[in-house]
Formats: sequence, structure tokens, C-alpha cells
Amino acid sequence: GRADKLGNLYESKWLVKQYIRLLRGQIAGVIHEPIQDATTGIDIEVHLHNGSIEYYQCKGFNSDKQWTPTALNREKILEKAANILQASNNSVYTFVTADSVSIMRDLCERAKNSTGSIQDYRSQLSENLRENFEAVCIPIGNDPQTSLDCLRRMSFIQQPDDEEYEKKLILFLSFLVTNHQTAYSL
Repeated sequence: GRADKLGNLYESKWLVKQYIRLLRGQIAGVIHEPIQDATTGIDIEVHLHNGSIEYYQCKGFNSDKQWTPTALNREKILEKAANILQASNNSVYTFVTADSVSIMRDLCERAKNSTGSIQDYRSQLSENLRENFEAVCIPIGNDPQTSLDCLRRMSFIQQPDDEEYEKKLILFLSFLVTNHQTAYSL
């Protein structure tokens, strides 16, 4: 339906951004909707020059206007992401959405800045973040250390789906095609 078409359009814009990276030589390859187990939910697979892989899942909008661990669990997103990360130590997972991902972004950033010790990580968390971390652990086998290891390799990006973003993509493409040396940051 309409929501699916809007989601595909949102995903397509992120795909264009990855193709721009490819044209600039920043990455080795892009696969749109890779053929994998149907439960993975990956929309875009990006191969880096060093052999590692970036997996992207794009969800334009959520009816709650935010993606909390509970909302992600309802869609089985964290479980699928953890399965992907546990299958390959040479990969990262990124969830891209127009809606708020502040709780997940905070959990991931704190995980990346931790020593990797679950005790160290938990000591950095407020009571609210500890509760949200526990919700993250549920689909990852209720194993806090494995959950922390996964969070260290996850990112949650809020990319507004607005006219400004679309204009930026078009402008960047025009500079690539006309070979201008002006650099713009996506």
C-alpha cells in the first residue's frame, strides 16, 4: 500500500547515498536487497575495501514516531540485526529512519565508548537507559554481554525525509557528474 511505497522511496534515497559513495571510490560495492535468508530484513549491503560489510535496514516511519527497543522488538529488528552480527565478526549494522532513535543511538554510543565490560557499561547508564538496555537483551538471548557486543557494532541514524535531504543528494550528484572539485558532506 501507500506506506510501503513511501518506505521504498525513503530506502531509495539512502541507496542513492551509497551509490554516491561508490562513485567517489569510498566503498568497493553496493548490493540492493541482497539475496539472503528472508528473515534478515537487510535493504542494502555495502562492501568496503578492507573486506568488511555494512548492513543497512531502512524504515522511513514508525506509527509511534520513534524507534524504542520495544518498538524494534515488536518488529523483530534487534533479533535479526543480532543474528547478522553474530554470523560475521567483520560486519556492522545500521538502522536508518526518519523517526527518532535517540534511546538506541545513546545505548550504542555508550557501548562504543565503554571498555567492553558489561559492568563498566551498566555503570554508565541511567535507570531509564538500564531498563531500555534490558529490553535490548531480550531478543539477543537475554545475554547482556552479547547484547553489549552487538550494540558496539550497531548504529541508529535519524535521517529526515525532507526536501532539504533530497536537494542535497541531487546537488552532490550534479557535482559528481560535472566533475566539480567542491566537496559537500552528506
